Amino acid sequence: MRIGIFGTVTAIALTGLAQPAPSQQQAPRVPPAHGVTMAQKQTPFIAEFKVTRVRTLADGTTTTQEMTEVKAADSQGRTMTSTTNPSRAAGQPATTSVSVFDPMTQTRTTWTSSGQRAAVTPVAPVRIPRDGEPHPQCPVSAPSPKREFQTEDLGTETIDGVEAHGRRVTITAPASADGNTAPMVRVHETWTSMTMRLTVREINDSPDTGKTTTELTSLTLSDPPLSTFQPPEGYEVVNRDPPVQTCPAVQAAPVTSPVAQ
Repeated sequence: MRIGIFGTVTAIALTGLAQPAPSQQQAPRVPPAHGVTMAQKQTPFIAEFKVTRVRTLADGTTTTQEMTEVKAADSQGRTMTSTTNPSRAAGQPATTSVSVFDPMTQTRTTWTSSGQRAAVTPVAPVRIPRDGEPHPQCPVSAPSPKREFQTEDLGTETIDGVEAHGRRVTITAPASADGNTAPMVRVHETWTSMTMRLTVREINDSPDTGKTTTELTSLTLSDPPLSTFQPPEGYEVVNRDPPVQTCPAVQAAPVTSPVAQ
């Protein structure tokens, strides 16, 4: 297993301004972020992934897109996800998008390698009404067709030196649930570390979006440098208001999986 080697593009996400050390107060418990399940004390790591997306077009031909992803977490509970997309035009550099969550300040900071600005947005806990429960500020809409979930235990497997437990969830959406004229089957498979709660392999297979496979290629078990969670030097930091919640009736209904809950 390759340990802690970063490419030049990845370094864009890991170079930033030096800031004072965070306070030593205990980080509050926060929900999972980007495949990392947080506990009271986070196991620090830096993990690199290869992401492959394959789509089958209407004429039967396929397209393949490859990306790289870096995920990091420190013992204070901060998490970072950096995704690098290849250039779409010859001679143009690849683009890296970075998202950092800080449970101590309850904020999410995002920036891209192609810009010069980082946005800081508060992340407030949101209570989501249960199925069938009316939203206090939204009109009552007709219930959507129910999806069927089937969960399979795939046992344990060693993936790139990490012992992981697998689970496959098959989601069947009936006709008209997502604008589909016939039942649609989606498969979500995850392999999660037995000790770190880190997803080391993930497969999403859907007729409408294709098959996306995320595989671990490198893992370092140590605290990342503080600059990992900071915008690059010279970036303007802009504070944003919390996102405005909209009624579920006017949102595109997402397909949720019990794995992500």
